[in-house]
Amino acid sequence: MKKYFVMVVVIAMAVVLGCTVAALAADKAEKGKKYEITIAEEDSNPFIGDFGIAKIGTTDVLIGNSKKDEKFKIEVTSIGNNVYTGNDQVSCTYEEIGGKGRKGSCIPAP
Repeated sequence: MKKYFVMVVVIAMAVVLGCTVAALAADKAEKGKKYEITIAEEDSNPFIGDFGIAKIGTTDVLIGNSKKDEKFKIEVTSIGNNVYTGNDQVSCTYEEIGGKGRKGSCIPAP
């Protein structure tokens, strides 16, 4: 009986962990997909200037000269690893929702 209980617990843990891993894997941006994002924070860098940061799951989206709470429609063209932050970062095209209707390209991973 004890062996049966241990086996059930191990299987249950595997199912939970498998679901968690699957959820994390699905929680990233995908090339070719379109998303609506909101800038969550602002930053500045002497090499690329002022930019806003949004996230799609664990993937960073950087849009130049954007401010917190601005909204954009983006289409992901590629995903690379930012060697400075260690995070995945998208390259994309964007169009502002409301506001000035700006269009352009996201800041790609260096």
